[in-house]
Amino acid sequence: MLVGQIIFTSGCTLLLVGTVAKAGIAGTVWYLGSLSGDVKATPPQVEKATIAAFKKLNYTVLSSTSDAINTKITEKSTLDDSIKVTGKLLESGQTEVTIRVGTFGDQAISVKLMKEINANL
Repeated sequence: MLVGQIIFTSGCTLLLVGTVAKAGIAGTVWYLGSLSGDVKATPPQVEKATIAAFKKLNYTVLSSTSDAINTKITEKSTLDDSIKVTGKLLESGQTEVTIRVGTFGDQAISVKLMKEINANL
C-alpha cells in the first residue's frame, strides 16, 4: 500500500512521493523503477548493511565498492535479476540509498531490501 502524493511533472512523467506504509519505510520515493531514501549512515556503513541484507535474503553479491562518499553493491536475486544498490553521501551527513531491481524495477523487492538495510543500520 502506497501512501503519499502523486505529482505530475512536465510531460508524462509521474512521480510518487511519500511513504511505503506497509513496509514501514518513511521518506522513500519510487520513481521510474528505482526506490530512493536517505539513511543516517555513511556509505561504508550502508555497504555493510546491504551485504548483510543480501545474505539474509539469499542474494549473491557480485561486486561491492565503497569509499567515504559513495558505495555501490551489485548482486543477483533468487529470480536471477540484477540488483544494484548505490549510496551517495549528502551534505547533511546522511546517505541517499537507491535500489534498482532488473531493467524495469521491482517495487516489492526494493521495499523489502530497503527495510532490511535499515534494520541492519
